[in-house]
Amino acid sequence: MALVEHLRVDHTAGVDDRDLAAFLEQVPVDDVGARAVDHGGGNPTPNRARGALPLTPTNRQPRAIAGREPTRVTITPMSRASGPLTAEDLDVGRMGNGPPVVLVHGSVVGPARTWRHQLELGSHWALIMPNRPGFGSSPPLPRGDFEAEAPLMAELLGEGAHLVGHSYGAVIALYAAALRPDRVRSLTVSEPGCLRVASGDPRVDAQVANGARLYEHASELGPLQFLLAFRGGVGSTNETPPELAGELLAGARLLMRERPPWEADPPLRRLREAAFPKLVISGGHSPVFEVVCDAVASGLSARRTVIAGRGHTIPATGAAYNMCLHSFLTNCERRKQGADPAA
Repeated sequence: MALVEHLRVDHTAGVDDRDLAAFLEQVPVDDVGARAVDHGGGNPTPNRARGALPLTPTNRQPRAIAGREPTRVTITPMSRASGPLTAEDLDVGRMGNGPPVVLVHGSVVGPARTWRHQLELGSHWALIMPNRPGFGSSPPLPRGDFEAEAPLMAELLGEGAHLVGHSYGAVIALYAAALRPDRVRSLTVSEPGCLRVASGDPRVDAQVANGARLYEHASELGPLQFLLAFRGGVGSTNETPPELAGELLAGARLLMRERPPWEADPPLRRLREAAFPKLVISGGHSPVFEVVCDAVASGLSARRTVIAGRGHTIPATGAAYNMCLHSFLTNCERRKQGADPAA
């Protein structure tokens, strides 16, 4: 990730504060609860690619999809028993009625913030929103790790569910789907961080190298400095206050010891052979993520679309993301019913 390309590091003297300050001045900082940051140098406009749905303007307040009103969110914190972590140990939010949809959040912030604009989908779908290990009341692992967390998310598929993942959660979702393809009704991923699927592209290789440099020097940076650099590199438009506290501070600390997602080599060929439909979404803000999402979509033989307006933070587009996901899931359900003689 292009995270530290302007940060000169002396391996013997550590990080030069002047270089760090100059670098951080280039990283956008949002006020809590404020507008999205435009990383593209102008007003964001929806960028529709092949297979894309018509997008609702992102400056509108999301409206509920016609149908039943969503039910209240219920949280299921589980007590931690001794032994390996299981899905029963996770803090899981559930709401809505309809076919089940497991939503896997990414790094730094948990499901309440990542999926806050998707709650209206509960009028048609039973939303299952786990806190990854270390988030919410979920017990932590030694560090966040897409391979270690994938079996937990695969367990949450139950007898069958749609699987949706964003960012680091998209990498987890790719691995989870490969573990239980018979339980996956569909797979949707937005900007997974598995950058090495597009290795050989000079822009991707540079991004990986810069991300590795950031993690190499994580011990020399505070949580705020690390988070600013990371979010600036991925093009996140989540808000970063001048001081970290509570969930955001905890999330930044988890991020600093998380297994980097570019180490992932997801089993795309195995997933391609699975019968369930796949959708890959990018945010139209980063040539690197566009190349990566193209490679993932090609490897999966997946539908490919772009939802622009909030950079890497694609679920925050609200109505546009919801329209795309609801349409895709609905078509998947119709396809499933048409193929099921008992339907």
